[in-house]
Amino acid sequence: MSQQKTDNFDVMNVPLQGSNLIEASAGTGKTYSLAILVLRLVVEKNVPLERILMVTFTRDATAELEDRVRQFIRQAYNYSLGVNIDNKEIIEVVNNAGKEIACEKLGKAVESLDILSVMTIHSFCEKSLRAFPFETGQPFRFEVVEEIDRLRMQVVNDYWRKKVTTLDEELFKEFSERLNRQTIDEVLRKALDGREYIAQADSEKEVLQKFKESEEELKKAQEAFAGYFEENFEAILQRQDLNRYAQNFLIEINTSAETLRDGFYNKFEESRRPQYLDSFPEEEKLYKDIKRKQKARNDYIVTYASAVFAQAIEELKQKVANLKAQKQVIDFDDQIDLLHKAVMDGTAQEVLKGQYDAVFIDEFQDTDKKQFEIFHTLYSGKILFYIGDPKQSIYGWRKADMGTYKKARNGVDNVYSMNVNYRSTPSYIGSLNGFFSSVNPFNDEKITYTKVNCPDNSEDTFTHNGSPIQNPLEFYQVRNQKQITTLTANSIAELITDEGYKIDDRELTFSDITVIVRTNDQVKKIKDELNKLNIPSVTVDKPKILKTDEADFVRHVMVAAHRPSRKNINRALLSSATNISIRSLVETDELEHLENFIRLKETWNSHGIYAMLSQFIVMYNVRHHCLRMGTQGQRILTNIQHIAEILHRYEYQNKKTPTELIEWFSKSSNESSEEYEQRIESEDNAVKITTIHKSKGLTFGIVFAPFLDLKPKDEDDISIWNFRDEEGIHRFTHQPTDEQVELYRLQEEQENRRLIYVALTRAKYIGVVIVSSYQFDQSCLNAFNLPEFIEAKEGWATQLREPLKIDSTTSFAAKQVPDILVKNHFGIHSYSALSRAHFAFPFEAEELGDENSYDQFVFQDLKRGAKVGTAVHSIFEYLDFANPDSWDQTILDASKYYPNIIKAPQEGNPGNLHHFKQMVEHVLGANITLNGTSFSLSQVSKKQTLPELEFYFSINKVNKTEIDKYLGEDAKLTGEADLQGLMTGFVDLLFEHKGKYYIADWKTNHLGNSVEHYNTQGVEQAMLGSNYHLQYMIYTVAVVRWLRQRIKDFSYEKHFGGIIYLFLRGIRKSKSTGIYVNRPQEEDILLLDQAFSGSHTS
Repeated sequence: MSQQKTDNFDVMNVPLQGSNLIEASAGTGKTYSLAILVLRLVVEKNVPLERILMVTFTRDATAELEDRVRQFIRQAYNYSLGVNIDNKEIIEVVNNAGKEIACEKLGKAVESLDILSVMTIHSFCEKSLRAFPFETGQPFRFEVVEEIDRLRMQVVNDYWRKKVTTLDEELFKEFSERLNRQTIDEVLRKALDGREYIAQADSEKEVLQKFKESEEELKKAQEAFAGYFEENFEAILQRQDLNRYAQNFLIEINTSAETLRDGFYNKFEESRRPQYLDSFPEEEKLYKDIKRKQKARNDYIVTYASAVFAQAIEELKQKVANLKAQKQVIDFDDQIDLLHKAVMDGTAQEVLKGQYDAVFIDEFQDTDKKQFEIFHTLYSGKILFYIGDPKQSIYGWRKADMGTYKKARNGVDNVYSMNVNYRSTPSYIGSLNGFFSSVNPFNDEKITYTKVNCPDNSEDTFTHNGSPIQNPLEFYQVRNQKQITTLTANSIAELITDEGYKIDDRELTFSDITVIVRTNDQVKKIKDELNKLNIPSVTVDKPKILKTDEADFVRHVMVAAHRPSRKNINRALLSSATNISIRSLVETDELEHLENFIRLKETWNSHGIYAMLSQFIVMYNVRHHCLRMGTQGQRILTNIQHIAEILHRYEYQNKKTPTELIEWFSKSSNESSEEYEQRIESEDNAVKITTIHKSKGLTFGIVFAPFLDLKPKDEDDISIWNFRDEEGIHRFTHQPTDEQVELYRLQEEQENRRLIYVALTRAKYIGVVIVSSYQFDQSCLNAFNLPEFIEAKEGWATQLREPLKIDSTTSFAAKQVPDILVKNHFGIHSYSALSRAHFAFPFEAEELGDENSYDQFVFQDLKRGAKVGTAVHSIFEYLDFANPDSWDQTILDASKYYPNIIKAPQEGNPGNLHHFKQMVEHVLGANITLNGTSFSLSQVSKKQTLPELEFYFSINKVNKTEIDKYLGEDAKLTGEADLQGLMTGFVDLLFEHKGKYYIADWKTNHLGNSVEHYNTQGVEQAMLGSNYHLQYMIYTVAVVRWLRQRIKDFSYEKHFGGIIYLFLRGIRKSKSTGIYVNRPQEEDILLLDQAFSGSHTS
């Protein structure tokens, strides 16, 4: 790497002094060694534990290192007290110092464990800024936020409105692809990240003028191309020197000069250019002139956007800084920038230098220039250890700086190398040594691969039929990406089902296997493929819950509930969670779904988002469908529940309306709080799936590495070119020079090779690489001379196989998840869960008068069924009973939602609104007599009504036998019993009249073809047949609970008037037909309430 001498690292004998760099190859026990060094500092150098600083890269690594240090300190202390332990290194450290002396020092260290300083770089910076606000120039109170997305987007949106939307309309169309909020935000994010933007020197005005000139040039070239075919149309078609392919081509396009022009242009555009086009050099010359001028024009679009970005960056950065200062927030990058400035200015050096006597900086290959300068400036002259592995530097996108690493390496007093691999088996280590032994494997002369060794007592413990695996590192090559996922899943199934494979003489489990891929999209593809075989899997990379498919699903449900329409509802329902297909959606009456979502909207407005989503889950059997899908369905259900909780918490804490909540949710996919990390499944027995970046630092038994044929990005996929220049400055541009492209490609290739190293060194037993043969010549794997090495090393345990046969019918059945019988004993229940009864009078077709006859309409023409009931409900729900002048408009409004039932007048069709008006007049004018009080609904004002009152009350172990005791002879419990959870439902109408509260329920049941069928006997038969007595008993319990909460001195006798069931078809003005009234006994309601609560007495 450099000319500096590298010594083998010996944890027991390395001098604890000066500045040191430990290069720890993968699997060499770095965390273990750091904990031993800390122990040595305490015992040998008498350094108090609280004066030792340990900094590492991630929270997980911090937790692991802290745990290991705590273990070793406690074990050493126990040993010094005479307790036997097994760790030879700890024993040696204590014995070398003497138990009595060590005991005193270790006793103090144990007491200091609670103030142990193991931190991430960001937590170190935050602690320093908060501890020394004067020295670092910080206010006493500031909030650290992980992301400033909203502040940044506020600045971006403001700039876009003022700068871009004010462009001339034609220019706006031309530049909108390059100058939009997304591209502005992308540039600003990188600039805030400390990267320098490179743009051409021309001003916006100059570029704009050149763009307009290029537009004119392009227009001239297009006119010349078109004019050529106008002038030479006949001559082209009469050419005799053409071969038959060219002649056939002309025959296809010879209709007019325009078709000839377009035909030539389209043919020139094709990627595979036909050879016969050589016969048309003049035409091709004109075409190429258009393409040249198109490119020049497009280049000026990019140049103009670049000029805008270059001018805007400093202004936008300052606005973001002002907003952060105003809100007193800083982000993670600010922490480093602020501390770096304070350290380099000298204002904070003295106070920070005196805190620690020894410092360990782990994962040093992932630090950047500012981080290095902070530690180098503060702790030079102290005991300082940098620990890293340049072969594992894969965080360039996080500003990891290999140039800084190399500079630091040349500046330390000592460089040590850790090359004993405690992670992997001897045969796998041998395979890795062979694979990475090619010349310059990392395309960087300063990063070499040193062969690693295995401990003396290590052995191969992964066997097949009793013998060690012969090929622990295998390469498979298939034809395409789909076959990669299929082969991966099938190979995992084969490993598990083959009982000959053993680890330490035990059978393999799913948790022994990990799949490591490059991107999150590949994680999803592998997980989907494993789900097809019902192989349990868990993601290790903690994806963001708000970026999952379930987040999109919930978002669609929210939009549909807030704004019910056919388009919104269809989008919400077409999901695996609902098990609704396009076909079933078409076959279902859309009015049924519309009414469902109208109810969901009411629930949301009344009780919040969580209640609405819970109701949706019950309404569409989401839980049932998901659980029958096995592991994939369980993941869907878990994600939906998690998202519902996030929405509920945000809605409750911020008092958001549905509109505001949808807006927030739509913008929150990038939220980075730990709250928004997806809850992962149990890892007890599941295949792990992770990305290379997330796998770093982890150890897995068996590793599958599909998609490891890393290739250079296509230019069309690169929106911004990022690279470090020769001076180590991180730059980005939209218009790279040839030298900058070369630099980008070099750094891309180097990092891809390091990614391959990280992926392959995670395995303990075997590694399986599965790649595609498509463009394999561009793969970074070729850099390791793979085919050549296989030929040169006979018997080496790696082989590159040609495309394999993949049996697409292979099904993994050994660990199938059994069908789950879902019984909703605990959940959200309704009246229908307790009763399955329904009464329907046989319908008889009969002529009852002409089309203007109300009886003909209400008994014959008005259809029967739930959809008609929902439509009629929509009228009475919004009626102002005491204001007849509003009734026509209310009926007309309802017709817009139910046009096939409530029919507005159209040309040649009078509709039926007048009949619904008659129904309203009859119902509101009917005579209601209850407990000696007579009135009509027309006497009830709108402010006295509460339509569609939704209720929830808890039910605890509802037992059918117990409930039946309190229902009387009329109500029957015919549904499931032993229910727990919540009872829910909607009371059609709760209204107040003269101090008493009444329950009203609208019924469209067809009881016969005359008013006589709706007499007292008729409605009583309907009440019994449909078990409506049970319904109103439940409603009464709910309403009485509701009233008790709102009326301080509530009295059942004084305040509850009773229940009124209105069978609408049979009601007539000033009469009492079609009306059932009752007032349950107070004692029965009290006992029923107790039974629902589980507090009944036997």
